[in-house]
Amino acid sequence: MKPFLGNSVGVVSLATLLVMTSALLRNGPALDINRRPEGHTYVGKDYPRTWDLGIAKVHKAMEDTVHYAHDTALGLIEWNSTLPLGGGMLHLGPHQRVFSVSMFHQLRCLDIIGRELLDRSEQAVTAEPTALAHHCMNYLRLMVLCRSDTRLESAYNIMGPRIVTSSITHTCNDWSAVYAAATDNYLAYIDRQP
Repeated sequence: MKPFLGNSVGVVSLATLLVMTSALLRNGPALDINRRPEGHTYVGKDYPRTWDLGIAKVHKAMEDTVHYAHDTALGLIEWNSTLPLGGGMLHLGPHQRVFSVSMFHQLRCLDIIGRELLDRSEQAVTAEPTALAHHCMNYLRLMVLCRSDTRLESAYNIMGPRIVTSSITHTCNDWSAVYAAATDNYLAYIDRQP
């Protein structure tokens, strides 16, 4: 059976492209991370569906990178830096309920898939992917579809497989603000511990 992960180089390149910019900008404006919309108890399903940070849009040039390679010590350090303090887990509401932000869930999944691909290539494994890798592939597929980015990207190489250039500018949410707010949330949570 053909592994669902396909060409490991392509997936790792895609993962690298998606994540290479996530650790570049870490310092954003201070946000009121303890603010909670009136009426939410954070019990059961009574919580806001999004973490409203009032994030600005930024323009980001996307480009291929040599960073975030799972097969190098530096690359592993870079991957380990893609999550803020506390692993991107948020503590919200009066009882400090734990949440994750979709962006950090996606970064964790890219890391899991990349590590599994590396393990498979080093061990020449042909076994089925783990349940966690299946979860991550499906989750990332759904998130790509959910966001439906319609930015046009130039394709070249008329004969044979099409190659899409990644050296274009995208309009993105300012993820540095999400990192800063998540870090602030974690530090506030730590300060509240006995």
